[in-house]
Amino acid sequence: MKKYATIKNRDILVILTLILFSTFYLPLLFAQSPIPEGAIEWFGKGRIYDMQYSPDGTRLAVATSLGIWIYDATTYQPLHFLKKHEYLVERIVFSPDGGLLASEERFDIHLWDVNTGKHKYKLDHRGGIKHFDFSADGQTLVTLGRGSPFISTILYHVDSGAEKQVKDMHMNDIDFIQAHHTTFDRNNNILATGELDNTIYLWDLVEGVRKKTLRRQKGYLNCLAFSPDGKTLASGGEGEFIRGEDGNFRRDNGVFHVWDAVKGKRKHRFSGEDMFDIWSVAFSPDGNLLAGGDQFGQIHLVDPNTGKYIKKLEGHSKEIVAISFSADMRTFASGSKDGTLRIWEVVSGKNKQTFEGFFDKVIGFDVSADSKTILMGGSGPTCLWDVASGKREKTFTESSYAAGNIAFIPGGKFILPSTNAKFLYDRNTVERAAHFLGIGSSAASVGFSPDGKKIVTGNDDGTVLLFDVERRNYKGQVTLAAHQGRVVSLAYSPDGKTIVSASADKTIKLWDANTMTKQKVFSGDMDALTDMALRPDGKTIAAVDNTATIYLWDIETSTEKKFRIAHGAGVISVAFNSDGQRLAVGGVDGAVTILDAETGVSQQRFTGHQAQVKVVGFAADGKVLASMSDDGIFFLWDVVATQ
Repeated sequence: MKKYATIKNRDILVILTLILFSTFYLPLLFAQSPIPEGAIEWFGKGRIYDMQYSPDGTRLAVATSLGIWIYDATTYQPLHFLKKHEYLVERIVFSPDGGLLASEERFDIHLWDVNTGKHKYKLDHRGGIKHFDFSADGQTLVTLGRGSPFISTILYHVDSGAEKQVKDMHMNDIDFIQAHHTTFDRNNNILATGELDNTIYLWDLVEGVRKKTLRRQKGYLNCLAFSPDGKTLASGGEGEFIRGEDGNFRRDNGVFHVWDAVKGKRKHRFSGEDMFDIWSVAFSPDGNLLAGGDQFGQIHLVDPNTGKYIKKLEGHSKEIVAISFSADMRTFASGSKDGTLRIWEVVSGKNKQTFEGFFDKVIGFDVSADSKTILMGGSGPTCLWDVASGKREKTFTESSYAAGNIAFIPGGKFILPSTNAKFLYDRNTVERAAHFLGIGSSAASVGFSPDGKKIVTGNDDGTVLLFDVERRNYKGQVTLAAHQGRVVSLAYSPDGKTIVSASADKTIKLWDANTMTKQKVFSGDMDALTDMALRPDGKTIAAVDNTATIYLWDIETSTEKKFRIAHGAGVISVAFNSDGQRLAVGGVDGAVTILDAETGVSQQRFTGHQAQVKVVGFAADGKVLASMSDDGIFFLWDVVATQ
């Protein structure tokens, strides 16, 4: 069973059908989008990194790990999907007239025509990009980067992309490296940077000097935002550690501050029992309203002028990573790690519209035996989706920090391991059917006997736990001190007599499934294992360890052989196809490679993910390969067409 998800081969072709017909997959508008070569389709819209309304309020742009989505802000219909980036898009900025959009990709900046969706050009920036924005007149693109040995402000002509001016900044390397958060006042050419020591600096990019220093209380800074006129600055983050009446220290609640950017003094401080770590802040277009999104999905609206707390909006279940107000101030948008983008009415506080599918690290995935329900989870909440309608049936908010090893069990139940316990749910009633003790350690892997009557979990502390599905509590469960490190993968042999466990302690062990006594141990010159796969005939084990090497052992003879990926990048996931003749591996570089399982010869290679590939799996007929990554994207690859 996979470390991060259970993807049954018989289900992957079903998933393909879902992608073509479900309402939460990509609309037909994007059928001609530049998806990676060899990909049939994809599931998910990518993890949200930034989000902005256009200045006229007619467009909403969402930057994700997959690309940029442009929506009509009135009808909420998708207009364009922008994809020229090789890496994820972390930040986007509209030009003052809303006709252009600039996006950041590592060392490059892309410019787009918002109305047509066409790519205008790419700027190869000299040095890492710390910040970029348009000038107030929209004629210049202002960038701040590191061009050794100086920190430089580089200006570009927006029309041509030609370099216009370079001005060195009197900012030392320490200031530059520690500037984790930045925001720009384009009216006054002032850059605000938030440092690791919780200090905020204001820099004049014209003069190239530091103008003011704003001292915060202790605690981490997560976000910064200037008001539209540049006279006010908002900062949000975590509270400081304070000593309670009992003499013990505890961290205070989340907090955000409002600063007078002209005088360099703090105006207001917002905090409270119901306010958690602030992850994003945004001003309304008139500067009279300030929104802060916190760690648990709450949005706090305050008056930055009077310091009055106005209201709290609830709907998200995870961190709010981006907030943006519409031009008419009737609505604002919020993007969260819970996979949703929501539109809110400012006056009523009602959730007007919800976009789903912006998944954050979808690492747990399974399809029910009757193909009617999808079970999906990861770093966000675990959800049940209806196949026919494409709608979310149930969200398990209690599982926000659950491991990704969720799976359906034969008989209509599914397991949902969380931090210190394992809960078995009845799929139809969505009620707990059983509760298993976690022995103080998080589950890292899970497996089932072929008849579905036994569950085995591998844990972070190296223990393996065996449960009887029919029991409704943890009494009678078997706990085995199996490994000295995290148990990353488990599998039952086809006859159900043997359990195979792989661990970060660099060993793979075989156990008698009835007595839980050790039968064999495989080890060698390898690093901490990250995944393991058992050949369908139960005769061969394949394992990977975050290097370019794949290890295979013949179970009967205990002989070992090694394959090495030609491109040299580390691989962290592995799977056999149904006849055991081919191996698929997922790399830390986002690539998926298919090898001949006997010779190790590379047959195919697919690229498209923007983060490490945590799960790979073949369809039953071997014609389709599925891959899932930390970028929140699930790809289906056409194995036959690209051979």
